Amino acid sequence: MSQLTENDCIDIKYELQKGRLTIPGMRVYLLGVLLYSGCTVGISLFVATANTVGWESLSNIWHTIYYIETILFAVNILLPLLCWKINNVNQKILAIAVVLFTYKTVLDQYIAILMFSKDRGLYHLYAPLVLIIIAIGFIIQIIVLRNWIKGIKNKNKLNNKRKRVKKKKSKKEIIISDHIFICHHSGNNVC
Repeated sequence: MSQLTENDCIDIKYELQKGRLTIPGMRVYLLGVLLYSGCTVGISLFVATANTVGWESLSNIWHTIYYIETILFAVNILLPLLCWKINNVNQKILAIAVVLFTYKTVLDQYIAILMFSKDRGLYHLYAPLVLIIIAIGFIIQIIVLRNWIKGIKNKNKLNNKRKRVKKKKSKKEIIISDHIFICHHSGNNVC
């Protein structure tokens, strides 16, 4: 396995120091995600507690979904507040939170769609479609990540081959240049 050099990580280093992966940048992103989730889940919870659906008539699965959403909403509020100091640990925690809350934000809209369809009495039509969309998105995400990781591995293998070829060329060049130098200075015409 090849060693990473500083040139391999220039883009990542820039993002960590000055880009969107800085602690203030991630706090702003989590605030935006918090507002979006608050709107989508809040509207769907309003629909769930309205007279048409009613909180009591929801199944335990829906209650669990809304309890999990409440816990994640609280964590989304607390993380930017608790990870205020700029250090590596806080940056790692916020980076993980950004990834997790991005996935949560993607799923929030489907909760709202399903609750609106439940309110209209069309839940049986929308639920399979939404589940198929989520499953296809999950499969595409796995395929893209797998191909991305393979691309990184192939790039590392290609870099290793290039380094080996450069080493062989440099050894040949040293041997040839030494041979020419010796022949030139020894005065032999045989060389």
